[in-house]
Amino acid sequence: MRTFIAVPISPTEAITLALSRLQAMRPPLKVISSDQLHLTTVFLGETDESLVSSLGEVIHDVASSVRFSQLILCGIGAFPNVSRPTVVWAGFANPLPLIQLADQLASRCEQLGFARETRSFQPHLTLARVKLQPPRDLTDFIHEHTTTDFGTVRPLTLTLYRSDMGPSGPTYTPLIAANLAFEP
Repeated sequence: MRTFIAVPISPTEAITLALSRLQAMRPPLKVISSDQLHLTTVFLGETDESLVSSLGEVIHDVASSVRFSQLILCGIGAFPNVSRPTVVWAGFANPLPLIQLADQLASRCEQLGFARETRSFQPHLTLARVKLQPPRDLTDFIHEHTTTDFGTVRPLTLTLYRSDMGPSGPTYTPLIAANLAFEP
């Protein structure tokens, strides 16, 4: 089974409006459903079911070790870049706890035999994937929102998900979740 570890994110009103604007640019864009928004911290890929229990221990340990406050969603960008976007994302103004979380998870998962990502971790919330030639409106939209404050979110859990591909896109099934630790 294919798995990844992520922090589910409830959309702010401003992110919901941004998703609606992106939805209007379909079909070249496949917009993420607001109930599937998440910040992927570690993509594990093919995972033997016998490792789920060990991954659960990792998730619980790491979730309690990094202290969170509210996160600020800020700015929209694109991978690999605005002129040739394949992914449209919202960023975080205060990414340090997310970077620490991802680094600890990657180290612990590496000990279980999972390959560590070679690219540096850039915390982001995927909003849409660009499947065809992007509309001109998309470039304007991204430039318009490079520094927009999309509000604060309070991540609650760190979750191991199974990802199953289907005709209408991926389905994410939570396997194990641990509550994140918050600063008082």
